[in-house]
Amino acid sequence: MRSQRVVSELIGLIYDAAADPTFWATFLEKLARELNSTGTNIIVQDLRSQEFSIASAFGTDLTYQRAYENHYKRTNVYLTQGNRLLQSGKVYPSHVLCPDEVALRSEFYNDWIAPQKQRYGMMGVIFREKSVVSMLGAIRGKKSTSFGEDQVALVRLLIPHLQRAVVLHRRIKQLERQKAAASAALNRWSVGVILLDSHGRILLMNRKAEEIVDQNDGFVTGREGLRSSLAAETSLLRRLTRGAIQNGLGSFPPGGALCISRPSLKRPFNLLITPACDHKYMIPYNDAAAVVFVTDPEMQDLVIADVLRQLYHLTPAEATLGALFVEGKDLKGAAEALGVRMSTAKTHLQKIFDKTGTKRQAELVQMLLRSPAQIRSTP
Repeated sequence: MRSQRVVSELIGLIYDAAADPTFWATFLEKLARELNSTGTNIIVQDLRSQEFSIASAFGTDLTYQRAYENHYKRTNVYLTQGNRLLQSGKVYPSHVLCPDEVALRSEFYNDWIAPQKQRYGMMGVIFREKSVVSMLGAIRGKKSTSFGEDQVALVRLLIPHLQRAVVLHRRIKQLERQKAAASAALNRWSVGVILLDSHGRILLMNRKAEEIVDQNDGFVTGREGLRSSLAAETSLLRRLTRGAIQNGLGSFPPGGALCISRPSLKRPFNLLITPACDHKYMIPYNDAAAVVFVTDPEMQDLVIADVLRQLYHLTPAEATLGALFVEGKDLKGAAEALGVRMSTAKTHLQKIFDKTGTKRQAELVQMLLRSPAQIRSTP
């Protein structure tokens, strides 16, 4: 009977491997020692299409692994003969899946198992989903004996933990894909987005936020979260952040807005702090407690003009004028930035009104700020 310490170590390695697959090799090596086997593996095989993959293996020569994948997976008599027996959670010594009088005459045994000086096998079915089977396998050499009840019992004990580890790993990978997709989407925004946890620490910054922070112009990030180069602004920022995290409970208001002064004397950064729950469909991060939106009035984003051109069928000049309005310029400032006369700018503006269905500049700017122009069209 194995000690509880050994069993606990094996179970611990299983859950370590759920988060970090590199631990499977350590688990299989330790399991091989406990089973007195020459090799162990975790494989997935479709018994109908014969698609095959090795999650991890210990003690099997790579040449034989490739030979199995290229040919012998189709002739594995233990799987073909024992197909109907294979059920999730069950453990089978090889002779149960295929009697020795059949197996020892097969191509699979004589051309793949015997040349490796192997003889006795055991399979534990982690999952079976229709024709797809994921299995924990172990094998012993010719001079050994078949696996006994003690070894079968150990694998049977480990199987439920392997099943949970597979489910956990799938969930982790799903969350990683969701976060990767969310990060990619946030990077398309022309507005800086910073996600904070319940302690105000930074979870994620999108590309635009990184560009703003990298200017090192009064808006600073660190281990404790966000701060300004001015103590009074830092105090206000942290109070608003606490309010957003508390989500309006108690005496804290639910976030707010402020400006961050810049030593360069450029126009200040504009910040809006809100509870993350207000954006749960836009920002699917379960551990995000607050969201900080940050913009730099000095930054020009030509992407906005390109998106406006596509959305409203504007000419390049009209789209650029619209983008300048979004940046906060009035008609005179926009005309100067474009290098055109006021009369030309007014003509462009009237055409924008016609194409967007607006009548006043304030109405136009409000519509543009709510449009997809605030999202990048390229990664």
